[in-house]
Amino acid sequence: MPTGPSHELSALVSRRLQDEYETVRAKVHRQVDGLTDDLLWRRPFPHGNSVGHLLLHLTGNLSY
Repeated sequence: MPTGPSHELSALVSRRLQDEYETVRAKVHRQVDGLTDDLLWRRPFPHGNSVGHLLLHLTGNLSY
């Protein structure tokens, strides 16, 4: 296993990013938890994206 300052920094950054992504994931789940399917997919205006579509962008899955 590699050692040294560079590896330690890489491991630290990786752990912090994982923590931050988990924090954001939990916040998003709390925000959308009570939305009905209609509210999740409703566009705020004709050319706007729905919350559901934005979530697909965030997860990298636009094949829906």
